[in-house]
Amino acid sequence: MPRNTFEGILSKLCPCDDGCVLWTGPSMKHGYCVTSWKSKPWLIHRLFYYWFVGPIPVGMELHHTCRNKRCVNVLHLRPVTKQEHILLDNTFGHVHSLKTHCPAGHPYEGKNLTRGSNREGPHRKCRTCIRERNRKGGSNADKTHCLRGHPYSDGIDKMEGGRRHRRCQVCRKEQAATRQAQKNQSLPL
Repeated sequence: MPRNTFEGILSKLCPCDDGCVLWTGPSMKHGYCVTSWKSKPWLIHRLFYYWFVGPIPVGMELHHTCRNKRCVNVLHLRPVTKQEHILLDNTFGHVHSLKTHCPAGHPYEGKNLTRGSNREGPHRKCRTCIRERNRKGGSNADKTHCLRGHPYSDGIDKMEGGRRHRRCQVCRKEQAATRQAQKNQSLPL
């Protein structure tokens, strides 16, 4: 049976005891499943929502309430804003949004809170830590561990802005993986 017909697509479903209806066809490396319908690529959960509920509202994303990216059960799909989706998922942004204190224990509130932005996106900063870092000269060259507790290893010092600067390779890899996952999730399928 041709794979891009309605019947062909339905033939690749497997119902589960927990109410999920799983797609058994191909999936991409970030876990979402993809198929072709009417000569266009579709994320399978978006296609099923389109078929059985209707178009996804403008500015909305579909959230899997069952947390299974292979599930196409439209009862498990809920349109949400991007911000809601971040808060509902266990993503890097969601984990950090729940933090009430900086790594040094200062509260993220009132005059101690400032917001910043860098290539990784918007984030909160602790004014007390910024003042302490500036008072010490701003360099972390003398530290043995990053703020998240990973030990620095030899050979990772870099010159940035004329100063010696250390970056944690573990944190860098995690940040790169997060950026790649976010980039993959924003694919217009």
